[in-house]
Amino acid sequence: MNGARKSRRGGPNAAPPRDAEGQRRAERERRLLDQIIETPGLLSCITAFVPIYLLALLSRETWRHAALQYTHLTIDATTKEKPLFWLSPTEERSFWQRVPLAFVQQFAARLTRLTGATYRGSAGWDPHDHTIDETRLTHGERRTLRRGEPALPPQFAHPPTLPALTVVDGLTSHHQVLANRNWQMPSLQRVETAHRMDAYALGRFISTSRSLRHLLPEDRDVSCPHRDTTNWAEVFEHVPVSPAGEAGPLAQLETIGLINLGYLREDTVVGLRRLQEVLVSRGCRRSLAKLDVSTPCDTTLNSDALLAIRALDEFNRKCCRSPEIPFTFHGISLMFDLSLFYSDHFPSRPSRFFTRVLMELAAKAELVQYLLTQHDLTHPVDSPSEAAIAMAKSLSFDKACVVKVGNRNGFDPPADTHTPAPQSSST
Repeated sequence: MNGARKSRRGGPNAAPPRDAEGQRRAERERRLLDQIIETPGLLSCITAFVPIYLLALLSRETWRHAALQYTHLTIDATTKEKPLFWLSPTEERSFWQRVPLAFVQQFAARLTRLTGATYRGSAGWDPHDHTIDETRLTHGERRTLRRGEPALPPQFAHPPTLPALTVVDGLTSHHQVLANRNWQMPSLQRVETAHRMDAYALGRFISTSRSLRHLLPEDRDVSCPHRDTTNWAEVFEHVPVSPAGEAGPLAQLETIGLINLGYLREDTVVGLRRLQEVLVSRGCRRSLAKLDVSTPCDTTLNSDALLAIRALDEFNRKCCRSPEIPFTFHGISLMFDLSLFYSDHFPSRPSRFFTRVLMELAAKAELVQYLLTQHDLTHPVDSPSEAAIAMAKSLSFDKACVVKVGNRNGFDPPADTHTPAPQSSST
């Protein structure tokens, strides 16, 4: 029996000792590591997918070569609910809070193939936050502690150029300090802002691009405040005007964020014409591929609003590819005043885009009204233009739930005023 047990343990079919299996596995891993190291460029290709905060743990020579392969930089300061088992939930955020500026400058100088950059931050975390290590503060000391803003490094005599950078995501108000750094980004095509930046900062940030296609807010919530026509003009005014005979830096511009048109009054006309002039002078000549506009709550579409719609129609002709581009009009509680069909501002030959705008507004209107003014007493309302008749017949008030007829505020006709009698065919 003892001999039999011995033969089972040491015979030719016996399982190898556990430490021997470990030795063979270690040998395989060593050979694989040697193969990776000895294959030219392979290690750099692999490490190009490693986050910077982990890459920084490797040798200087390794990260210097790996940085040359980086195409997309992500700075993730969020607190992960399910972090990798070997990391703490705030590992990357801690790295960016403590990393020396000198290392950041050295690494940035090697990112010559960068095509995109993304920043993700947790609510309540500021990129300027810092951590005091190995220091115990009393409750009173913590209450008197004040955070200081770190000084920015001096600007380079010759601004750095990022020739391969095409996408920047997640710009916030914290990045406004980059506006005056004069980074040259000629290939920048797409910029998305996580939170609204002021017009000066955003305009300066995109001013060196010669390839801009999309300038969009990351938050598409139409209930949030959006740039009006004047503010958009202030953004693009920082882009150089195109010389005569050249396409211009905005020749490839396809989309911009939502444009707040206001209440469709005179200031809307002025703002649209300014924005149109700014875009066209910088190369945006019939290049926009879509158009999203909005109006505040309770906007009334009446005779005065027709001038604003005609200005929007002209903007479409000068800056957009065609009257058929995707177009969305965002508005809440719109009011449609039928008296606009008798306005002197109603075009005799409405364009296709003008017609689309009126149809969109009619479909969204929740209140349809006819408010009488002095104009109705001095101009015949029984003979509308053929264009107005055709337009009125094409409209559909899908959401209208209230119909109202009355006098406009401030208009009090005399008691013996003759009652206008419009033709039924006009409506």
